[in-house]
Amino acid sequence: MAQSGTHPEPPQDPELPGFDQYCAVWTLDSFSRQRFEALTFTEALELRLPRLQQ
Repeated sequence: MAQSGTHPEPPQDPELPGFDQYCAVWTLDSFSRQRFEALTFTEALELRLPRLQQ
């Protein structure tokens, strides 16, 4: 399987805020891996989904 280095697995708890969007962003990792490699997962998440940060 491809290396996922600093990228955690998608959340397993559907009760987490923004669960569906979080998983969608995690899926983008395989699509936009090079861009994500330059960021921590949290930074990438904040850039993709600022609404999750309020």
